[in-house]
Amino acid sequence: MQQSNAAHPERTAPASPIRNGLAYGFAAYGMWGLLPLYWALLEPSGAVEILARWPWSA
Repeated sequence: MQQSNAAHPERTAPASPIRNGLAYGFAAYGMWGLLPLYWALLEPSGAVEILARWPWSA
């Protein structure tokens, strides 16, 4: 018995390793660029306050 292909639209091939590598590279570059903004947001808090909150964040 043949099934209709309407239930399964065109399937795509898995992404290539090169495409995955480029995506990971751009993501890392973006995170590295946003890291200084994160540190600037933490500046008003002291180190002791950040370390005191650390056990409850997990």
